[in-house]
Amino acid sequence: MTIPTDPRLQASLVLQRAKVAQEAGNLSGSEDLHREAMWLDPSNAEVYYGLSWLAYKASRGDEMIRYIELALTINSNSDVYHFTHGMAQGMLG
Repeated sequence: MTIPTDPRLQASLVLQRAKVAQEAGNLSGSEDLHREAMWLDPSNAEVYYGLSWLAYKASRGDEMIRYIELALTINSNSDVYHFTHGMAQGMLG
């Protein structure tokens, strides 16, 4: 298998691995992979959305807010991101 040289494509592949890890219940591994994808492509809103969801699962509300707001900065048209932002605010009270 040839590894793409474009960091955005590499980030997409890493995000796919992160989702597999998450579905397998390996949240720590998924978080590590999300951070690797963030390093490869810091303009990918899905990276921050994924990190916000992982922060939610770990009851880290402040971190959840920070990541979902980064996702919204990149893509303010996502209903899912707005809904998640509301969840994060509710989590913090």
